[in-house]
Amino acid sequence: MFNDILTGKASLEPQARPPVEEAPPSPRPALTWEQVAANEAASARAVREAETALRKSQASHRLIAGCVVVFVAVAIVFIKSQMRQQMREDNARAAGYSSYAAYQEESAKVYPTDEYSYKVRQFAGDMCRCQDLACARNLQAQYTRYLRSSAPSDDESRASVEQDARRLADCQEILEAGGQPARPY
Repeated sequence: MFNDILTGKASLEPQARPPVEEAPPSPRPALTWEQVAANEAASARAVREAETALRKSQASHRLIAGCVVVFVAVAIVFIKSQMRQQMREDNARAAGYSSYAAYQEESAKVYPTDEYSYKVRQFAGDMCRCQDLACARNLQAQYTRYLRSSAPSDDESRASVEQDARRLADCQEILEAGGQPARPY
């Protein structure tokens, strides 16, 4: 090509191309009113289906969002209760107890506050230390005589007496059944 340019047979200028003839437009078929009505009905049906799909999608998103909110709320409540429980355990250990349960057990105990409640506690301890039924019946008679002659002085004393009376009755019941009561006191 370079040689053709030097000799003058070719040039660097663009060559003119022959004009492109466009094809004549195709004739459009004539639409009938039935076809137009069918197209409108199909378009309306497509719009309704799209709206229905959108509503379903929005409903499922609301359901998922509601489930997430409920899950987060439950998780927060669970974590908060676990934190409260751990705080109780830590406070009980800081106070010198082995656990919160030991603290509750100790705080639920009622101690004698007057001579009457001390004497009832002594009867309960003696009943649990009895070895035979004769000892238990003798102590029960002494306990009954003492109850008739004295009374507790306040509510704390009354609570202590009730607790010790239950322990006395439990130990006597075990002895009456032929067993030996445990002696934790």
